[in-house]
Amino acid sequence: MLGLVEAYSPAQRAFRPAPQSWSMLDVINHLVLSEYGSYRFIAVQRDPARMPATLLWHHPLRKILMIVSLRVPVKFRKPAKIPEPQTEKDLQQLRHEWQEIQCKMQAFAEAQDEAFFTVPVLIHPFFGYLSLASTLRFFIEHIHHHCKQITRIAQANGFPR
Repeated sequence: MLGLVEAYSPAQRAFRPAPQSWSMLDVINHLVLSEYGSYRFIAVQRDPARMPATLLWHHPLRKILMIVSLRVPVKFRKPAKIPEPQTEKDLQQLRHEWQEIQCKMQAFAEAQDEAFFTVPVLIHPFFGYLSLASTLRFFIEHIHHHCKQITRIAQANGFPR
C-alpha cells in the first residue's frame, strides 16, 4: 500500500476527487486509525469478562463473509466509531505512525499463547466478534480493499498529472 502511494507526487497524494472524498493520504490515515483503534481495544481496553469465552459456530461463516465483502468491488461507509480520516499529515509521518502501531501489535501478538488467537478479542462494527487471527486477517483484507480506492482516486476527473 505504501509503495503504491509512494509512486505519486505529494500533490497527487493529497488530491480529493470531491470535498467530502478521501485523498490517498486520507486512505492511509484511515488504515492507521483503524489498526490503532483495534490494537488499543485488544491490548488495553478489552475486558475478557465482557467477551464471550469462545467463538460461536457461525464465526467461520462471518470470517468468510468478511473476506468476500472486502474483496468485491463495492464501496462501504466506514464504521461510525472510526474517526474521519481527513489529514494534513504527509506520507512519511503516516508511514511512521503505521509502522509504530504494527510493531506494537506484533509485539503484543508474539507475547500471547496459541489459544489467545482463537478466542474473541475484538468486536468489529460490521463483522461482530473476531479472534486475534481473524483481526490480523481483517487488516490484510482491509489494506487490499483500499488499494482499489487508491486506483480509483488516480483515475478520477481532475487528478493532477
